[in-house]
Amino acid sequence: MANPVDELCRNLSLIADLAAAVDRALADPGKRAGKRAEYRKLLFDDLTDGGAVRRIVEEVSGL
Repeated sequence: MANPVDELCRNLSLIADLAAAVDRALADPGKRAGKRAEYRKLLFDDLTDGGAVRRIVEEVSGL
């Protein structure tokens, strides 16, 4: 698999470039959306349903 950082965002070598990079990302939020979805699925699978608190409570209650 390729480097996720390279696929998901533009690497910066100077902090001075950060503000412009954020502006570009906000101007085109759909850019790299497919890659973000791919990595989100790899990292979280079906755990993006808004039920994190419920799952935590269930786990803690089971201790």
